[in-house]
Amino acid sequence: RDVERSRGLGDVYKRQVYRGWDEELYRRYLKKYKLPAKKFIKEYSRGMKMKLALAAALAHRPRLLILDEPVTGLDPAAAQDLYRTLAYLNKNEGLAIVMVTHDLQSALQYADTVLYAGQGKWFHGTTAEYLASPYGRRFGGERT
Repeated sequence: RDVERSRGLGDVYKRQVYRGWDEELYRRYLKKYKLPAKKFIKEYSRGMKMKLALAAALAHRPRLLILDEPVTGLDPAAAQDLYRTLAYLNKNEGLAIVMVTHDLQSALQYADTVLYAGQGKWFHGTTAEYLASPYGRRFGGERT
C-alpha cells in the first residue's frame, strides 16, 4: 500500500496498537523525512523505510525507543542522518534511546552511555570510560 492510503483503515489499527497515537505528528514526520505519500511502501529504499518506521514509532510520543541494528543496510549518508535525528530527539525532546549496533565507531560519536556485552564479559559506563577500557580500545577506535 502507499503511505497516503494506509491512513484510512489503518487509523483505527494505529490508535488501537499505539496509545496516544497522534496522526498530525505522524504526518509532520512524514513531511519532515520527505516521504512521498503517493509512492508504494514496497518501492521505498531501505533508508526511507527506516524513516517511515521511525515516524510511526514517534507518532505516539514514546519516552523510550529501542532500536536493533537501525543502520544496517543504510548508505553512510542515511546512517549519519539517522544518528543525527536520534541525537536531536534525545537531547532536545528527552527521548531515551537504547540501541543495539555493530556500528560502534559511528554510534560512539552520539552515545552518552555504553553497555558492552560480549564473550561473557560486561561493561557499563560513559562513552569516555568505555573508550579508555580494554573493550573500547579494542572495539571503539578513535572518537572524532
